[in-house]
Amino acid sequence: MTYSLATALFVSLGLLLWFSYLDWKWCSLGAKMTCSSIFLWFGIYRNSLPKSGVDVFYGRVITIALFFASLGDLLIAFEGEEWFISAVVAFMLTHIMYTIGFSSILWQRFKSRTANYYSLVSVLLFIVFTSYIVGYRIIIPQIPSNFVGICYGYMCTFAFIVLTF
Repeated sequence: MTYSLATALFVSLGLLLWFSYLDWKWCSLGAKMTCSSIFLWFGIYRNSLPKSGVDVFYGRVITIALFFASLGDLLIAFEGEEWFISAVVAFMLTHIMYTIGFSSILWQRFKSRTANYYSLVSVLLFIVFTSYIVGYRIIIPQIPSNFVGICYGYMCTFAFIVLTF
């Protein structure tokens, strides 16, 4: 089963590269969605195998993240501001789910050690300050006003990702 999915993935990736080279938009979309579906199927297939503990939670969260990534790939193919914002939200949810999944494994390691909470607070303050400087002073002034909210949400998502690692 795994080998046939891997073979289908490599064939789909090859078609995606070829259709992108030829600039065949809808064929590229079909190949891209096939690749995304295979990644999602890998996640579903791996979750059907017996596991226990953190692995179950991790696998389910990563599979949900793969679903949102596939949804984002589909939505970004369409033109228009609403489609773009919907795709960005789907990709943001993907990143949040990846972060939750990866941090669930890190949290198990963190709980087994003594934590230095002062360093954690200082890292959090550094991220907030840096996000403010980079975001509001450099990035936000260059973005059209109707995209500021979604960009700020994405910046907060990446600050969360950095904080968890």
